This record gives sequence, structure tokens and C-alpha cells, in this order.
Amino acid sequence: MSVLSQDVQLAAIARAHSEDMALNNYFEHENLAGQSAADRGNAVGYRCFKDFGSFYTEGISENIFQGWMYSSFNSRGRNYVTLEEIAFRIVDGWMNSQGHRENILTETYDREGIGIGIGAEESVWVTQNSC
Repeated sequence: MSVLSQDVQLAAIARAHSEDMALNNYFEHENLAGQSAADRGNAVGYRCFKDFGSFYTEGISENIFQGWMYSSFNSRGRNYVTLEEIAFRIVDGWMNSQGHRENILTETYDREGIGIGIGAEESVWVTQNSC
């Protein structure tokens, strides 16, 4: 299994989707214009196509997450969590979900981009795109 490299273009596509979800308060792989991750990539000139001789793959893969910058709140305030704890919750959630785990461990992917958006009430919206 190879290590994924960070791709700044994929990160920009992911960040734009996270910010859009945060701004418009929806949680879907398809944006409000009906575009998939691959569509959003194509719209900015990013095409993920790999030819392996006997087969090829096309399109950007995606995992999304929505959570909060705090674990709980009461009349005295919010109980904030560390950035490391947020990251752990995201990855742990994805790795404990069969579909997300399979997506992350797909051997044909060699690069990824992660984008984060912060929404109302300090909500956290995360998109991971892979190619």
C-alpha cells in the first residue's frame, strides 16, 4: 500500500465543498447545484483519470464529516475540544464505517486533499477528496 501525497488542487476542491456545506447548512456529497465531487473537480479543470492497462478509474472520491468544535455546552459556555481531538473523531468515524474505510484504503488512490469549513454555532464541516 502506498502513502497518499497531499494535493493542493484536491484540497481547494474539498475546502470549497466544506465551506459551501457550512454556509448553506446541508450535508451531502452532491452540492445544491447537483454536482458530485467529480463534477466539481471537472468544473475547475481537475480531472482524475488513471489508466492501468487492463482497466481505468475516473473521478474524484469523497468522504465528508460534520461535527462541532466543542463536546457539549451549558449556560456557562461550551466545552471546547482540541484540534487533535476533532481530527481523531473524524478519522475514527470514517475508519469505523465500512464504506468510508474502503474508500480511504482504495489502492488506486495516490493523492488526497482535505478541506475544512466552519459554520454557524462553530460547526465543523470536513471534506476529503482522493484521486
